[in-house]
This record gives sequence, structure tokens and C-alpha cells, in this order.
Amino acid sequence: MTLSGSGYFTRLGAVLFTAALLVATIIYPTAGRNAVERARMVAAAVETTPLSARDCAIGEPAFSGPFAAIDDVLSVSPLGGVTAPGEVLPAPYIRINTRRADQGFKRRTTTALAPAKADIVALERKIDRNSDGGVRGFSWTVHFRSCKNIAFYYDRLDTLDDAIIARAGGVETFEEFGGPDHIAIETQIRVNKGDAIGAADGFNVGLHDLAASPAAFERPERYSANPYARAAVFDAPPSLLKAITPDTSRARCPIDYLPKDEQPIWAAKLGDSWGIRRAKGADACRTAVTDEKGAAQGVWFTDAAHNAATTKVSAVVLAADAIA
Repeated sequence: MTLSGSGYFTRLGAVLFTAALLVATIIYPTAGRNAVERARMVAAAVETTPLSARDCAIGEPAFSGPFAAIDDVLSVSPLGGVTAPGEVLPAPYIRINTRRADQGFKRRTTTALAPAKADIVALERKIDRNSDGGVRGFSWTVHFRSCKNIAFYYDRLDTLDDAIIARAGGVETFEEFGGPDHIAIETQIRVNKGDAIGAADGFNVGLHDLAASPAAFERPERYSANPYARAAVFDAPPSLLKAITPDTSRARCPIDYLPKDEQPIWAAKLGDSWGIRRAKGADACRTAVTDEKGAAQGVWFTDAAHNAATTKVSAVVLAADAIA
């Protein structure tokens, strides 16, 4: 999917302005030092402007590269209308499932790559605990903005690149949300296509197109949160809560925002977690949200979505607001 906006013309204007200053340097040598300094300042201003303030480039896809090395990917599971416990509902988010490791039954660890030039605007870390309360591991979420209308995130990374943590100021600078098990921080960290973000044996990807028409939810309040109210409860900056609270109504399939030549490669991997059942058709990535009037509402748990060995489809829906 391509984007609209004037980001291309902004960059073109900066280049032309810089070129004009350099030409002036040749014609008027005595003004050379000032011209070069102005050119440096213009280039620096263009580079340091937050990408969330820049218009999206016309006719270009939001992503210019993959989420991870495709050779490491076994399948891509839709996390939309049918979700695993704790996943956001409903939205066309996806989970990248890696292949089996060389030894044992564990999955292969892959490096999560920046799919485009983007700013990391927030980081989250959650502690996964076992039934005894002991620390089993960490789960990282990285929130990106690549231009004014495109926000995306990586979720459930097992590790985060050390350089990113250092550039964020270290975990000791993170804000707590009700305790040390959930911490987060606002950032302004520029990354480029192909940069290592973290590593995991599978991770989630979500994208929100802020220029798209919001989905017509029957119960929109179920998918929205007031970041200012939450900030008051957790004694955290409202801007931080806003940065980590996505607009679910504008969620779109991340695969549709890859370059045209990469979309079919990733779409062909849509299916269950072990690559046995393949999801096909226009709704394979849950691009159509099904929270419609009269439809069942709640979190769906299905055998077919997460148990490749099942021979029939059975499901139960738990609706928190419908328990008598």
C-alpha cells in the first residue's frame, strides 16, 4: 500500500536549497564559510525533525524492507478477529512464527529488523512470571513512527538491542506502571531500514494508518482508552500513555504496506502457527474487522487457530460485559 503527502517535496526542497547555497559559494567565494554553515544547518534540521511531523511520501510504501529474514519465518498468524489470550481484539495484527531450531523442539531465534527509516517513539518492558512468581523472562514492545500517518509496533520481543536501551537512557530511566513488572519510556531514536531492533523466537507486528477511515465498531469504547485518565492512575506522563496506546480502529494489515514485490512472499505464509493450515482470500490478514451489530463480542479462543492437530473447529467467546 502506498502513502500520500508532501514528504518527498520537503526533502527535494531541502536538497535544492543546499545546492543553491553551494553554487553561491562558487560564485561568491567570500561568502563560502557562511553558505556552508547554512547548508549544514538546513541538512541537520531536516534530519532531526521528528518523522511523526513529516508528511508521508507520495506513491511509496510505508515499509521498504522486511520485518525479519524471510528464511527464518515458518508462518505468519493473523491476530485479528480470532485472538490468543491477551491479544488485542479486533485488529489485523500478525505474529511472525519462526522455524524450528536446529536442535530440540524450540523455535529458531531471529533478529527483528527495522522495516523502514523510522523513529522509535516509546519502549515498553514487561516481566513474564511463572506460577510461583519467579521471573521467566522479559517481553519488549517497540513503538515506531515512520511519518505523520504511519505508526507501527513490534511486540513480544525476547530481547532488545543493547544500543537502543543505551540511547533511551537505560532501564533505570523508565516509568513504572503500578510496579516494576511494566515499565516504559518515551524516546526519539532514529533507526534505518535493516537496523537490528531485538531478537525473539517469534514476535507480533501491528500497524495503524492514521489517514485511513476508522473501523465502524458497534462498541467503540471497548477498543479505546483515555491515556490521560490512565496517566493519572499510574502517575505517568500522559504523552507516554498516548505513545503506547494505539488507535485500534485504524489498524491495518502490515503486509499490505510492504513493497509490492515482497507482499506476495509474506502473504503466502499466512496461516496457523506451525504452517500447516494456510489462510487465504481477501480477509486472510483480518483486513475486515467483524465487530458488527448483532455479532458475538469478546475474546475468542479456538482450537483451529492455535492447535494444528485439531480435526474440527470449536470455539468459545468470553464477553466480560455479558456475564450474569
